[in-house]
Amino acid sequence: MKGNQLLQGFYILLLASCFVLLAEGITNKQLPTNNLVQHLEDTLIQATAPVEVFVKDSLLAEEEKWEDEVPQAPEPQVIQHKNLGRFFAALDRVKVKKGKARIAYFGDSMIEGDLVTESLRNDFQELFGGTGVGFVPLTSKTYGFRKTIKHRFAEKWKNFNLLSPNPTKHSFGISGEFFLAGSSSAKDAWVRYETTDAYQRTQIFEKVRMYYGQRISKSAGKNPYLIVSTNDNKDTLTLSDRKLVNAVTLAEEPTEEISLNFGIPSDMPVYGLSFESEQGVFLDNYSSRGNSGMNLVQIPSVTLKEFYAHLEYDLVVLHFGLNVVSPKRKSFRSYERGMKNVIKHFQEFMPNADILMISVSDKSTKIEGELQTDPSVPLIVEAQRRVADEMNVAFLDLYRGMGGRNSMIRWVNANPSLARSDYTHPNRRGAAKVGSIIKAHLLKEYDKSKQPQGQRTFARAY
Repeated sequence: MKGNQLLQGFYILLLASCFVLLAEGITNKQLPTNNLVQHLEDTLIQATAPVEVFVKDSLLAEEEKWEDEVPQAPEPQVIQHKNLGRFFAALDRVKVKKGKARIAYFGDSMIEGDLVTESLRNDFQELFGGTGVGFVPLTSKTYGFRKTIKHRFAEKWKNFNLLSPNPTKHSFGISGEFFLAGSSSAKDAWVRYETTDAYQRTQIFEKVRMYYGQRISKSAGKNPYLIVSTNDNKDTLTLSDRKLVNAVTLAEEPTEEISLNFGIPSDMPVYGLSFESEQGVFLDNYSSRGNSGMNLVQIPSVTLKEFYAHLEYDLVVLHFGLNVVSPKRKSFRSYERGMKNVIKHFQEFMPNADILMISVSDKSTKIEGELQTDPSVPLIVEAQRRVADEMNVAFLDLYRGMGGRNSMIRWVNANPSLARSDYTHPNRRGAAKVGSIIKAHLLKEYDKSKQPQGQRTFARAY
């Protein structure tokens, strides 16, 4: 009799575990927590974990061996934090209200719509001062998704970017784009920007500047002009295009909106606007969906140099890798060569800016019907680590920072969820967490720089 009762109890326990798994899979909501339920959940998660696929590659073998030996993923580490000395020196100046510290953050769809960068920017501005979202392109595919600025524009603007053929003689700007007016009428060539309450420091435009290029043909006629409308003012500005990259200040008094109507020829490129204040930290989001990062070398050196003269970056962040992920690929040597060329490009033409390379995040793929970390992800991370090491720039291992192998699955299944169901991109909540990982790491290294030994290793920033 007791044996039958024990057997019945076993089946009841097994059935209960199935219901727990089913409820978790269907609702993805947090279940009531008690010792029995928690034990069943832990047991089921371990029992249903994806099986690793054997790949004949020494880097992946080392990665798997390392994870077997270390149960907890270590904190992400920067290679030689002294390579961030100039950026940290800029933060020191900003801390005593002297000037700006500016970051150029290049990335793919991981940062599209100001994801990751919006929270990272806000955190640094709260610590060191500053308002504004930095550089914003003239038009954007994510204008309806971005929360840190309201952005509208005429449909006739023509966009040219690094991922498409460029049939013109114009150079790509710092964001890898340029824009041409589809109409010379100021009524048909317009853009409008408004503040938002996403963060306290996005609720006002303190200073606005615009960047634009040169006309190809300078035939006699009416000079290019711009009608600028803010909360209470309306001005008409003549646009001088003597340089390859030109800048004009549009507003120096606080405003909550700014509208621009362009009276320019169709061969005069416009790049974008920058929203900032006189002092503080500024982070410019240069996202490019589908970009591996290697084609940043297509931004001409003279253009890069002139933008740098205007914006004076202290840190360049390169956050790419998702568009290189391929489960069948075993070698990323060509990718390494390409990214080395990109770093050389920035080192030569932005010589006073430090460079931080952030690794690819985790990405899941199905292998034999099971979702798991794409086998190429740890290979790409190691390729990016080698690039950073050989080029003597800083490196942040975001893959391990997220939790390592199968972390994207855990992020998707978290309650509340931290990633989208494509098992590739964090959602807005997850993007904020990525930003916090980056912020925590940079601030940790910044604190280290205050140590006497760290101070002796830094190169002067000015």
